[in-house]
Amino acid sequence: EPSTSSRAAEHLFWLGRYAERSENVARLLRAVLCRLTDTGTFPGAWRPSFLRTCHRHGLIDARALPRAASLASNRHRPVIERALIDGMFDRQHRHSLAFNVEQTVRVAGTVRDRLSSDNWRLLNRLHQTTTTREGGTLELDEALEIIDQAIVSLVAVGGLEMAHMTRDHGWRFLSIGRHLERLVFVSASLDTVSRSGCTGEPELLEWLLDLSDSLITYRARHMHQPEWPRVVDLLLFDPTNPRSGVFQLA
Repeated sequence: EPSTSSRAAEHLFWLGRYAERSENVARLLRAVLCRLTDTGTFPGAWRPSFLRTCHRHGLIDARALPRAASLASNRHRPVIERALIDGMFDRQHRHSLAFNVEQTVRVAGTVRDRLSSDNWRLLNRLHQTTTTREGGTLELDEALEIIDQAIVSLVAVGGLEMAHMTRDHGWRFLSIGRHLERLVFVSASLDTVSRSGCTGEPELLEWLLDLSDSLITYRARHMHQPEWPRVVDLLLFDPTNPRSGVFQLA
């Protein structure tokens, strides 16, 4: 088997971590922004849960949030929405979408010889979409369109890795980086929601499943609304779910 230098292994490990972290950030932004204004199916009483998840993953500064008791109020919605949208383009903040995409492309450049031309084109397009924009305030619909484009590109990058990369030690380090980042994300998100006191609310659990890209899997297996024990089982202990904690460990 061809050897992989320690430097290349480290770059591939961080490529996996930054790419996965970028996708996690994009999914969290979409899951929150899509529901922030939807008072019909996602009442304000549950907003503290998903906003604390944003804080847990570094998307919102706790000092910028109103008191937890006030998070349900619609008058704070524009402030929170603006903080999330503006924050996603902050290239100096290590938890932002723009920062993590930029780091993904930077690290990918150090192992360019291991990436296909299609992979590199996707990364360049992703970088242009998320780190370069015209001045002015971005509206919610525009932000969601950028987030959707980012998710599609990141999923495609991961698919090309699975389809075209040789399964050598370098690919293993790349995979370790991805699985480690996914394990951290799903564990932290579950932990935050478990402390919310709202684990009996089906809509909140549906949001958590959507965030973990496991909603379709849950619906295919269970005809009724999400229940906390089944959600935990799917997201933590199901060895066949590629998004579960135990899958990442395996």
